[in-house]
Amino acid sequence: MRIIKRSTLVAFWIVHPETRSSLEYWLRVTSAAHWKTSAEVRSSFPKASVLNAECVRFDVAGGNYRL
Repeated sequence: MRIIKRSTLVAFWIVHPETRSSLEYWLRVTSAAHWKTSAEVRSSFPKASVLNAECVRFDVAGGNYRL
């Protein structure tokens, strides 16, 4: 997966520090990922919701935020 703007995530976790560890983990995993299927995404993030062929919603900080 290609991360377009890490700075947006950093700015968010500065305002919402409870999300930092979750977002840092998400960033590490997704930056290294080369997923081909939604099943591969869900193997990395079991609580992710596949919305369509191009969009996945990730729960952040115990489901209190979504990405």
